[in-house]
Amino acid sequence: MHPVRWIGEHDERRMLRRLRRTLASAGVQRPDLAALDDSALADHVADLRERWAGAAADDPPPPLTRAVLDEVVRRTLGLTVHDEQWVAVLAMTDGWAVQLDTGEGKTLVGALAATLECWRGRRPHIATVNDYLAGRDAAWMGPVYRAAGLTAAAVTAAMAPEQRRAAHGADVVYAPLTQIGFDLLRDGLAERPADRVLPGLDHLVVDEIDSLLVDQARIPLVVAGAWGERDGVLVARAAQVVGALEPGADYEADDGRTAVWLTDRGVDRVQRAFDDVHLYDTAHTDVLTAVNLALHARVLVERDVDYLVVDGRIRLVDTSRGRVAHLRRWPDGLQEAVEVREGLTRSEAGVVLDQTTVPALVRAFRSVVGMSGTADGAREELDALYRLRVVRVPPHRRSQRVDEPLRVYADAARADAALVARTAAEHTTGRPVLVGTQSVAESEHLATLLAALDVPHVVLNAKNDSAEAELVALAGRSAAVTVSTQMAGRGTDIVLGEQVAPVGGLLVLARGLYPSSRLDDQLRGRAGRQGDPGGSAVYAALDDDLVLAAVPDAPAWADAADEDGLVDERGAVAAVQHAQRVAEGAALASVRDTWRYHAIVAAQREAVQAAREAIIAAGDDDLPRRARLAVLDHAWSDHLGLLTDLRESVHLRVMARMNPWLSFNADAEAAFATLIADAQDEADSLLAAHPDAADLAGLGLRRPSATWTYVLHDMTLGDDMDRAVRGLRRVLGLGREPDRPAVD
Repeated sequence: MHPVRWIGEHDERRMLRRLRRTLASAGVQRPDLAALDDSALADHVADLRERWAGAAADDPPPPLTRAVLDEVVRRTLGLTVHDEQWVAVLAMTDGWAVQLDTGEGKTLVGALAATLECWRGRRPHIATVNDYLAGRDAAWMGPVYRAAGLTAAAVTAAMAPEQRRAAHGADVVYAPLTQIGFDLLRDGLAERPADRVLPGLDHLVVDEIDSLLVDQARIPLVVAGAWGERDGVLVARAAQVVGALEPGADYEADDGRTAVWLTDRGVDRVQRAFDDVHLYDTAHTDVLTAVNLALHARVLVERDVDYLVVDGRIRLVDTSRGRVAHLRRWPDGLQEAVEVREGLTRSEAGVVLDQTTVPALVRAFRSVVGMSGTADGAREELDALYRLRVVRVPPHRRSQRVDEPLRVYADAARADAALVARTAAEHTTGRPVLVGTQSVAESEHLATLLAALDVPHVVLNAKNDSAEAELVALAGRSAAVTVSTQMAGRGTDIVLGEQVAPVGGLLVLARGLYPSSRLDDQLRGRAGRQGDPGGSAVYAALDDDLVLAAVPDAPAWADAADEDGLVDERGAVAAVQHAQRVAEGAALASVRDTWRYHAIVAAQREAVQAAREAIIAAGDDDLPRRARLAVLDHAWSDHLGLLTDLRESVHLRVMARMNPWLSFNADAEAAFATLIADAQDEADSLLAAHPDAADLAGLGLRRPSATWTYVLHDMTLGDDMDRAVRGLRRVLGLGREPDRPAVD
């Protein structure tokens, strides 16, 4: 990774000037390459590759580089590479994350940066948000790579191991970041080098870098296997008990739908239902956990907001994108609790065989760069997690978008009404409108209000995300109205139709502020593409979940509302903006806290992988090698289960005035201290005790009968201190503390 270098605006401008000087020197020689035939241009490409082979990270490109690649792009794609794109390319080859506005051509920038890395001997992976973009971009940029003497391929979820291995062998590989992680995990369970699909992790180029490396930083990537089934009786019993509890009397929740807790009466009812167990005794942690998960599933997890039910299965929604989060599940206890609540068949959970996280995966690469339209808003997180610097590259054409001041309404109903009325009025002028919402349920509610006003519209959300590209292609046409979740067609430009520019271009109307200002910027960035006219406005309410979670007394400002519910008071606007800043601070703290717990797991995984490599490299006969690997893999899987239990129960240590993180680390290190040596001894004992064994079964060992991968939605159930304080108060009989409730 690159060293941290905090830069202010002055330093950033100086850095951009340096890049422009480098760009000028790379374009000093500008021969008329258009007159050359393809063979002669290919000779220039080969010469540049030879001259730049093995170049250091800070070496500038040879003088003809820009001219040659400009001509390559012109012939293959019919596009002109503008100066700002080249500045971004050079910044990325210099090790920076780049902010480029929507419509500035990030896909081409990534391809050119990857081309230069390949020419100097690197093997880049370009990480995308999903399979569609990986396949699209690899095919779209394919002619550029071929003309540059390179190959490109895409890795997607549906590919077989042989196809994945072949794709990873290309010079440039496009793949969702999760798929790269899954391949790394599966390779980590391979018994022979020939079974692996990844040739190694060298250089990573991340598209939508803030979304992938920050928003997804807390979610572990998991490979699981069928090594037995958990007893679901306790889960079902907890769901039944919690289902009989009365809201307000037996449990309470905060206004922001972020925390729920049992009242004293609720604790008594639950304890009686479980044969008078002491719920907060450590001997009954399994009962307490099952009850809390059932309570969480009943109160805090909302259908059509946090998840959908599709074809009898739970489908989680990625709230930062508004899309179905394919291959993602909650921690198994919560997943089961929600499935039981919905009356669904319990999905196969198996056991976790191995896991990693996005930060650990990214740190496995020798270097990482990336780009996004909102990277600058994640500057602190990218530095803290990846020691990665961000530079903002000015747009090729100055933005013409008009961003209106934040509107704050007394309540959600009047904010909805005002937004819908504005949409209907703009529609009559022929101006296209994109309405941004924060959940599937909210998008469908606003669609119902628009239908009541006879405003024709389409809805784009996680229920119909397969039609995203088609719907987005029409969103900029005259009088079009599109109601969307945060997905809003990111990755696809919204092109304005005829007669749209004179009426103001695309108008983006957001229903409320998102928990991150970057998400607001991403949504409004759908308008004003490449100097197009456009506009945006945000309609927030004093009783929005975001506001109530941070400023519970904000509704008091409602008394200052006018007849339409608009609160034209600086204090109200400040309260809503403050709520967003609180949410952003909490998110950053959560990311850092989560990584502190995962960091030791990542270090232990690295040690296990080194031990596996030693076993494979030793060249033992087939059965001894397989036996040693099987024992070690099983021990690691058991250890991961233990770490999960430690993480869920470590808050109890706070009651003994112990630091929860240090306590977790100490317990994790103690449990791991002899794991590798014990696995070696166990394998040797089994081999000695069964000298005539012909296979693993003869040794009493087995490999998983099946494996599958998924993303573990890291749904935290309150922080350690909250849980510890409430638990202690229960033990002492003090009741619930009124000041700072959170989920057990």
